Amino acid sequence: MEFEKWFKLKKYPHIGLPITIKDYNWVYDYVTNPHKIKKHSFLPLIHKEITKRRYRADKVNIARNPSGKRKRIKSTPKPRHIFYSSHLDSIVLSYYNSILSEKYENYIQTKPFNNSIVAYRKIPITEGSDKNKCNIDFAKTSFEFIKANKQDKLTVIVADITSFFENLDHKILKKQWIKLLNNNFTLPDDHYNVFKALTKIKYIEGKQLFKSYDKTMIVEKGVPNSNRKKEYKRKKINSIKY
Repeated sequence: MEFEKWFKLKKYPHIGLPITIKDYNWVYDYVTNPHKIKKHSFLPLIHKEITKRRYRADKVNIARNPSGKRKRIKSTPKPRHIFYSSHLDSIVLSYYNSILSEKYENYIQTKPFNNSIVAYRKIPITEGSDKNKCNIDFAKTSFEFIKANKQDKLTVIVADITSFFENLDHKILKKQWIKLLNNNFTLPDDHYNVFKALTKIKYIEGKQLFKSYDKTMIVEKGVPNSNRKKEYKRKKINSIKY
């Protein structure tokens, strides 16, 4: 049985029970019902911080490794903040993401800068292909353009915007959301509820939750000598990473 692409099941533990394939029918009816979503109460996100190791080229020691590349050294670790939505909330967000993505694609394809916008889009390698372009393909296209236009004076700008998403203007975001839906005045109630959930984030700390429940978690287990019956047991978890 094929499911919609937005019906994505998550494995991570969260508040409430996980969603399974068996829940598809009621989840579909719920998520695609605007009257349900306009009243939907989004649960708090669970926040955790992941430390990502970074490596930078060694500017002091210019020696190179056997492959000819400059040697790299450990740089200052970069903390990465991750927020997990509940299982039902994640499917609600996935569904509305699919709606906006389709409308965004239809909108941007009518614009002269369509081929220049590559972020958060699935662009086929060739028309009708199941495989999409990656950063390497986009870079190759840029270099080919530069090579083919040597007679012109071209400038390449490389920039990194710090905390881009954290500093988005929500008024502009809402205005563009309305434009995609072809609604001249305001967001429909269901979309507005999703918008509020994304812009007025409420979360709890994963570590705090872990400690509050005394390093335990409720898990579903099968009942001996039964293929269908399930029971819930509190299981000891030695470390939050498990």
